Amino acid sequence: PSRIEQALQDIDTATATLDRLDHIEISATAALQRRPELEATIRGIDEQIARDLRLRTRITKTERPTAIIDVLGERPAPGPAARNWDTAAGRLAQHQAAFDITDCLGRQPNYHDHNAYAQSHANIDELLQPLRPPRLTRMIERDVPSIEIDF
Repeated sequence: PSRIEQALQDIDTATATLDRLDHIEISATAALQRRPELEATIRGIDEQIARDLRLRTRITKTERPTAIIDVLGERPAPGPAARNWDTAAGRLAQHQAAFDITDCLGRQPNYHDHNAYAQSHANIDELLQPLRPPRLTRMIERDVPSIEIDF
């Protein structure tokens, strides 16, 4: 009797597992069938973001908003530095618009934040690195008394 009872429990467990796997297969098949639609939606969103970035870059290049100048400084003379400034200005304007920030980059994200804001903040911060003036370091020379030991 105990073997029969164990076999019945095994059958119930196997049946439940098969039902769960059937449900997972149906969900996966439905997701795979929607994949082209989802990819088209993502492509559309990427195109809108790229178009928005191009527009914001042109606007910041010509109008030079105060919120951008306060962070980046004035646009350099035409050349590679100006192109870097334009790229950073467009991204900064997009970041500020996306997260409703009126000046600078906004609050510093927490270390454990893994969201769109934290990623955007990190990307902008990385773009700003070459545009920031180098930090000056001071060396302080100290007179340290020496200990002389005679043997």
